Amino acid sequence: MRRGGHLATPSSPARGHWRKWGEQLLNGSARTKPFVPAHRAAVARVLGPPRLHHTVVTGEVISKEAAGEYALDTFGGRWELLIRTALAHRAGKTGVMAPGEAIRAAGEFTSAVVADAESRT
Repeated sequence: MRRGGHLATPSSPARGHWRKWGEQLLNGSARTKPFVPAHRAAVARVLGPPRLHHTVVTGEVISKEAAGEYALDTFGGRWELLIRTALAHRAGKTGVMAPGEAIRAAGEFTSAVVADAESRT
């Protein structure tokens, strides 16, 4: 998105939000809504950082589903199972990752995506 001829990028607080979430997942201090298991909350938020990353790179805001496809194309490989689990969750289906694995992977993925986005600003 462009404002006044300049590329508008997500603010540092937005990146800080996702960086903090990733750290909390990794150190076990992430808070979730009551009665929502931590692994489901982690998987539900996996597609947010790729949305931020896409906006930093292109200036455009995309849907979470499109962010999942973008993440597969951009980060794929190591993160494919996590991203596909997040897309399945978004579609109301069950993912295949174990709860503990999903939390750790979501924290590592979030941290990696935010770091990459920050390296581009």
